[in-house]
Amino acid sequence: MILTHEDITLRPWAEADAEDLYNLAKNPNIGPKAGWPPHKSVEESLNVIKNIFSQKETYAIIYEDKIVGCVGLLFYPNCHQDWGKDAVELGYWIGEEYQNRGICTKASKILVKRAFKDLKVKAIYATYYIDNIKSKRVLEKLGFKILRLKTGTPPRVERSSIDFSKTKLEPGDDKLYTFSFDDKPYYKVEDQMPCYLTYTTEEIDTHIDDMIIKGNLYYAGTSEESSQP
Repeated sequence: MILTHEDITLRPWAEADAEDLYNLAKNPNIGPKAGWPPHKSVEESLNVIKNIFSQKETYAIIYEDKIVGCVGLLFYPNCHQDWGKDAVELGYWIGEEYQNRGICTKASKILVKRAFKDLKVKAIYATYYIDNIKSKRVLEKLGFKILRLKTGTPPRVERSSIDFSKTKLEPGDDKLYTFSFDDKPYYKVEDQMPCYLTYTTEEIDTHIDDMIIKGNLYYAGTSEESSQP
């Protein structure tokens, strides 16, 4: 399957693309922001093409007759989690020298349209590391909405020890969202307990940024068929 729109073409990866992939993926500013280490050799890139990029709906992004990145629809179990029936995850990355040109957004939009129109997908999810602002911007341009922030288990604090007058009330969701393989909410909207936002010192903020956020947090968004042109 070859997909084309304006100056962007999406086509399946071929083993002959290994050197081109390596030249992009060896850059340490690309892989780690998307959750994978920089490629160390052409042979490693070839192995990725054979075993990962060979999966269905995974495409090389072609711009000005050159491979500039990758975009794909990820199906369970080859994604972050089981998003539910008729749902997939959108994944993408683009070479550093081709960023800030709208290429990744255009390529992703082509695949989002195919997912809804041809593959009859009902919902598309995507994730990004919280410090990957460029990835966040792609999803915003595509019309994705933030659903939740992935965190660890929050600490338990004695309620009587908190001065709630110095916090900001954060109500629960006005719509119920399911998690993982469980497709039925197990609580009611009115049963939710609110959160209370507070602030840390600059020193604590720096520590959190260095030690926790970069490794553990991501956002998840969804693009629904009704929002597509």
